[in-house]
Amino acid sequence: MLISGKEQLSYERFCEKIIERSTKLKEQKLPVVLAIKAEYTINYWFDFFALLYNKHVLFPYLEDAPSYAWLEGIYANGNIIHTQTERNEDLDLFLTTSQAGIALETSGTSGNKKVVLHNFDRIVEKYAKLQRKFKTILVFSPEHISGIETMLSIIIPGGTVIIPADQNINAVCNIIEEEKVGLLACTPSFMRLAMVSGNIEKLKNIQILNLGGERTDKNLLYKLKQNIPSMQVYQAFGTTETANIRTHSLQGSVFFKPGKEGEDYIIKEGVLWLKKTPSIECFLQGKPQIEKGWICTNDRVEQNSDGYINILGRTENTINIGGEKVDPAEIENIIIQIKGILSVKVYGENDILMGKKLVADICIDQGESIKKSEIIYFCRNKLSDHKIPVKFHIHNEIALTSRLKIKKT
Repeated sequence: MLISGKEQLSYERFCEKIIERSTKLKEQKLPVVLAIKAEYTINYWFDFFALLYNKHVLFPYLEDAPSYAWLEGIYANGNIIHTQTERNEDLDLFLTTSQAGIALETSGTSGNKKVVLHNFDRIVEKYAKLQRKFKTILVFSPEHISGIETMLSIIIPGGTVIIPADQNINAVCNIIEEEKVGLLACTPSFMRLAMVSGNIEKLKNIQILNLGGERTDKNLLYKLKQNIPSMQVYQAFGTTETANIRTHSLQGSVFFKPGKEGEDYIIKEGVLWLKKTPSIECFLQGKPQIEKGWICTNDRVEQNSDGYINILGRTENTINIGGEKVDPAEIENIIIQIKGILSVKVYGENDILMGKKLVADICIDQGESIKKSEIIYFCRNKLSDHKIPVKFHIHNEIALTSRLKIKKT
């Protein structure tokens, strides 16, 4: 069942609506490769699945319309703009198969955005055998691989998806409480925001929490256990490049396994590599490092004695401070240990003398008061001087990007 405001649709009626919509869209003779503006509405999902049913290649976007030359058109609010200026050989080859595709853009945290083309039918195959029915609310946006896969994983076995018209944290948490949502897929930052906004108690009915999109820290897991002890927390792992992967989490710990080592993942020189999944057709923009069917994630990891891994940080996020290389994740892992701190984001800003200087965005829990001097004192016992931030933003609010990750203030 799908719920959007006061509207409720059975899965059967949802499929009927999609087929009806696909017929109308086919009459419009739309370009095959379309950018489609993502929205949190039930009508958006009618268009989304109807276009895929008609074997289009879709590029969902949330904010600014993309300008990739291989896109044939931009479809938003029922209007179409024709845009293509050049061909793409890999895309043209996929189009000869007359299969549905989804082109997804990475978040660009490494500085270079990539666009990967997934075969939609192969993504669906992952969920064909699911039987357990859950009720969830769609928190990840439809432009995000997790938003698409959350929808598929619930509707295919016949569960219930709630599509919130209002993405405000208070509104979303109110729905979770009122509808007794049992499964939630979101980023760690979303859960931190729920705590800061005083909404964490409204999430007590959640049985399973899948955290993805960012690193999860021990401090957050501890707070979640304190607030909702019955909730099972899993680290959902995957990337836009590989789609989501079924993981095995070590309960109460940040360690997990993204499948079977040697089959689904390997670790080379402390960096995680994932097996190229069958759904990947090609890269339309940019390309990750690929060797013999393995894709480099650029995630540095540590591994415990049982083979579980923990994400330490990204290899490309290193900041040069006066000739010294600094890993933001190392600093974040230290500062987050301070009592009362809920989230930390460390990054570099231009500096005339040192090239870069370290800045820390710090969100503290409700009722807490922490001074810059206290943070520096704590860091001096655990970090070298050049690794201690020189500028701090300390606040009680968390700003998130469209992908629910912490935004720099």
